[in-house]
Amino acid sequence: MTKTISTRISEHISLEAYIEGFTKAYHEKNRFKKIVHKYLNMSIFRKFSVGLKKRFSKKSYIKETNDIIKEYATKIYEKTRKDAEIDKGLAEIENTNSEIDHIEDGLEGVLLKKNAAATEYLDTNKKKEEAIANTHNEFEEKKTNEEMLAEQEKEAIQRETDVEVITKEKLKEYLLNQDTIEVSEDGIVNFHSGNIMKAFEKKFLNLIVDGIERDSGERGFMSTAKGIYDGTIAYYAEMDDYSELGRVDWVQTMINTRLYGYKRPMRPDHFIVGKLEGFARTTVDSATIIDTSGSMNHNYRFLAAKEAGLASKAMMSELNPDNNSYLALFNNDVWEVTSEELYKTTCPRWAGTETDLALDWLFDTLVGKLSIAQLITDGEPNSVNDAVKSAQRFRDHPYIKLVIYLVDGDRSSKEATRKIGMAAGPETKIIQLNNYIPKRNPLGRDNTLGKSIIKNIPEAISEMMSVEAF
Repeated sequence: MTKTISTRISEHISLEAYIEGFTKAYHEKNRFKKIVHKYLNMSIFRKFSVGLKKRFSKKSYIKETNDIIKEYATKIYEKTRKDAEIDKGLAEIENTNSEIDHIEDGLEGVLLKKNAAATEYLDTNKKKEEAIANTHNEFEEKKTNEEMLAEQEKEAIQRETDVEVITKEKLKEYLLNQDTIEVSEDGIVNFHSGNIMKAFEKKFLNLIVDGIERDSGERGFMSTAKGIYDGTIAYYAEMDDYSELGRVDWVQTMINTRLYGYKRPMRPDHFIVGKLEGFARTTVDSATIIDTSGSMNHNYRFLAAKEAGLASKAMMSELNPDNNSYLALFNNDVWEVTSEELYKTTCPRWAGTETDLALDWLFDTLVGKLSIAQLITDGEPNSVNDAVKSAQRFRDHPYIKLVIYLVDGDRSSKEATRKIGMAAGPETKIIQLNNYIPKRNPLGRDNTLGKSIIKNIPEAISEMMSVEAF
């Protein structure tokens, strides 16, 4: 009886009421949320997607959770309706049994009409069995029909959602194949911080290069830089490996292929390519150290320097993946940093400028290597004499191309930087610039410091190639 009353009550509850009640429970009770996810057999990817939306897009998160709750409420609502139909059929059987029991009670009081009562009892009992059988058959038939309808509805929904499922699977496959996503052995999906930073480095490089090309009105800056790095074609010969495909001479290749007895080139030695002079087979390392004294907070200097340092690292990797790039920061001390650590670093309000330590780090990091050393600062050293002594170490090592970027320097700091540059030798380059930043677009392609550094890299490499001793 209790179940029948509960079923009757549930028959009067609308789907909207289910959704309203479940919505509140879903957002307030974590246990209920887990029950919903398990009942809907939600995939790890869908849970991960809900988590991302909750973190990054409140609007998308609300829409996604509303869809989940509606789907769960609809299934519970439909199941309750089916249970109500079953209870109704069982109630009819129960009522029939009650009527039969009433007849049996009446027969017990009619002892004088034993034969008639016996006959009536047998007839009644037969009717009872027939009624039970008919009711059971009707119930089974009704149940079968409802199951058929439910299966048909399921197939219709499946057909409608096939496109969505395929799209989601393709999206999942695409995301998991991204370099910025990694999956642990336990199947946990996370962001790959190292590859994300490489993407940031490439983004900063692209923005700065876009600014350089916009200023010059010419495209192809990176192609020109790569050409300078690779050098010129000295002679033609058979290709060593497929990395040289970009320099294939197709006419000579077809002639060479026929000499081998083939109609089309099939092996590396069938291809005739231009062999390069210059750095195509040589690595050029770089090291960038950035001043973090308090004054670097002014006029977006440190923010611009960080972008420039990361973009410089990306450019050296673009020129040759085997190039090593090093990053460091200095004020009263020097400490080497990763790209991620540099990106997260902020300047202290008060700190000194130990330029001598910065120059020592550049020299010790690059000594013995064909390399570019970059010092970014905006102020006068704590000790000009100490900085001059450290700079003198570069004089006997011309293959370390030292470039000092003085940002927003005053008269005193410019004079100090001039002395440091003279001490380092005639190959040292000093670039003085004003870090003018437009208010509406403080960084990116309008990064004056970044453009100066990126433009200077191919120039420094070109100067290396012109050194007679090289």
